[in-house]
Amino acid sequence: WGEAYDEFGKQVLREEHGSYAVGFGQWHHAMSFSDPVFGSNRNFTESYRKIFNEDVHYNTAGAVAGGVILYQAMAKYMAAGFDSLSLANQRDAIRQAIQDINDETLWGTVR
Repeated sequence: WGEAYDEFGKQVLREEHGSYAVGFGQWHHAMSFSDPVFGSNRNFTESYRKIFNEDVHYNTAGAVAGGVILYQAMAKYMAAGFDSLSLANQRDAIRQAIQDINDETLWGTVR
């Protein structure tokens, strides 16, 4: 927590205002989710550790989950004939596929 100022330059928050602030996280490496790409959350974290020689960071897991969601939406929910659609209709088809997703991923169930 740092300092915050309003539009007139007056200090409105200081470091002590952030003391004892609590947040939550959507993901943790120990959670046991299945995943359509990696098989499981555990497989993902072990593969990542083996390749990069470090634990998966929360933001990294979120970014990877975004790719998994796009992959799963296109593989499972995409309408036939995607290649023959115009660019605008392809974008609409991708949007619709993502809206239709209701699957478990390394990030948990995504709806």
